[in-house]
Amino acid sequence: MQPKISLRQLLPSDGEAYASLVANSPDTGRISTAQHYNLDSYQALTAIHGDFVGVIAEQSGLKGFVGGGLIRFGECQFEGAIRPYAFLNTLVVHPDFRRQGIASQLAKWRLEYARNKIGPDGIIWAIIQRGNIGSELTARKWQGQFLQDRILLIPLRPRNNSPHIIKDFRIGALPTNQLHLVSGQLNGFYQSFNMFTPKSETEPADWCVSSPFNEPFRHLFIVRNAHDEIVAGLVLTETYKLRYMQIVKAPFIARMANRVLHVVPSDNIMREINLSHIWFVPSQINAARYLLETIRWEWRDKASSFIIWIDPICPFIELFNLRPWTLKTETSIVLHSKIKMSEDKPVYYE
Repeated sequence: MQPKISLRQLLPSDGEAYASLVANSPDTGRISTAQHYNLDSYQALTAIHGDFVGVIAEQSGLKGFVGGGLIRFGECQFEGAIRPYAFLNTLVVHPDFRRQGIASQLAKWRLEYARNKIGPDGIIWAIIQRGNIGSELTARKWQGQFLQDRILLIPLRPRNNSPHIIKDFRIGALPTNQLHLVSGQLNGFYQSFNMFTPKSETEPADWCVSSPFNEPFRHLFIVRNAHDEIVAGLVLTETYKLRYMQIVKAPFIARMANRVLHVVPSDNIMREINLSHIWFVPSQINAARYLLETIRWEWRDKASSFIIWIDPICPFIELFNLRPWTLKTETSIVLHSKIKMSEDKPVYYE
């Protein structure tokens, strides 16, 4: 008789045990990674996800967790309306306990909890890395829609030299009392995207004030032109302060490409800065490009990788200069909703 597996909600006091679980449970995607936290994992998860719930699996008589999963909650644009969503993420089962139905139990718990919270009109969705067969099989039990290779993870390495200075552009962090100025710009820029959360006037300031540290770990950078107009911006998150990613396994072709591109450090430890909410006014994509390249130079000593999540049908995909040899991770979207998501609309994810 197999020992009993029980599920319960993740508690603030579970930080150490949860950190041990994810550090020792690398995923099974094409590029296998494991997360390692630099501070209490529950505190870090709160900083990353905000409104979230976790579930963990325990085996009777065994210390620690054998599996777990997270749900992030919020509201987003979806097919022309603002709807509640539940984003399912970080489903993990310890390697010693896989193929015992634990992932299915965790998935069922999350689905029921999410649907009860967001109601019948809410959107439940997740992304799955290409090659993660176990997660795909689990998701196909509940999905209503599957969109193949719709979100790319692009790791950019720091620059080795300063970008060419464009005198008409000035880059800087926006002062707290001016952060409200970008809310309208962001909302207008992403108005055609599914899954984007419209920003209130106070939300950008909340990003930059809320922190588990004594100083902010999120920063909003903008570009001003010669007329002192704000023409582009992005949000920089110092994720490396919260956790780092260990590359456990990568396919041969990715390892060979990395010998030339040098995206993954030799120690296979990714100390990440996440770049999100990239925007620019019409015809000013060069301002956004200049900002992106300047960040990669000025923050080169802080992190080993600059992480961008992007939909390949995004109208500004050219900003990232993708090439056939660009190192990237393809992920697919699984979705459960009363309303089918249009496949020709770009999807926002961070």
